[in-house]
Amino acid sequence: MQTQQIVNQIKTLLKELERAHAASSYEDLSDGLPIDELMRIRIRFMACIERLAPKGSTYLESAKSVEGWQGHMVLELGAILKALKSDFEAGYILTIEELVHGAVFDDFLEMASELLKKGYKDPAAVVAGSVLEEHIRKLATRNQLIVVEPTGKNKKFDTLTIELVKAQQISEPQRKFLAGWYGQRSEAAHGNYSNVIEDEVGRMIDGIRDFMVRFPA
Repeated sequence: MQTQQIVNQIKTLLKELERAHAASSYEDLSDGLPIDELMRIRIRFMACIERLAPKGSTYLESAKSVEGWQGHMVLELGAILKALKSDFEAGYILTIEELVHGAVFDDFLEMASELLKKGYKDPAAVVAGSVLEEHIRKLATRNQLIVVEPTGKNKKFDTLTIELVKAQQISEPQRKFLAGWYGQRSEAAHGNYSNVIEDEVGRMIDGIRDFMVRFPA
């Protein structure tokens, strides 16, 4: 899921907090919305934090510790959501695993770029395509998608990208770009070297790097 999508989700949900404040004469929401409405908001806030906050993060642990009457919990969880939104907007929500993953893959993309500069377009396409394949697998895993078939074999690249579109994590136009890049990798890996276009490999490497930044895994 892109950062802007996450921020937009939180913004939309925080409108419920604004509605609760507008309905109450007091800051503690004690004379406003009915208890069942406050409970519904509280449940939605908690579900959002559980869905979007990194596992084991302070956001999640703080949310789990919130207690009290419904209005108080809505206020506390709303404050946590605001903090979570601000940190996503500032780019602070990256786990150590994501940072290491990004650094390692960036090294491989640099290797692909060097191979391309030296005229080795086919190995460059294979290396860059392999980076893309593994990133898609990690992105699917991060979004709770199953990455293996019932037989135990890894799901194909195209299958995972289609499932990511269905899960609304990437768009169909983005999937088509990914398929084109991966196609260059497949042509090179299968020895169809005349079908590997040097200029396209360069665009492929840059495109994969940009995709990984916008869709961290």
